[in-house]
Amino acid sequence: METTSLKPQLPPERMERATDYVELVWQGQASEKSKAALAEFHRRRPRVGAADR
Repeated sequence: METTSLKPQLPPERMERATDYVELVWQGQASEKSKAALAEFHRRRPRVGAADR
């Protein structure tokens, strides 16, 4: 029987792209309040690799 690792299978940059895609799909169904909350979240969070720049 094969086991799976608990470590992420995607590097951070690809994980971020995947979550961005999900977010784009979700935005078409979100309320204005939810969209505003998401925009605030993005404004506050550091980007992947930002420390390397």
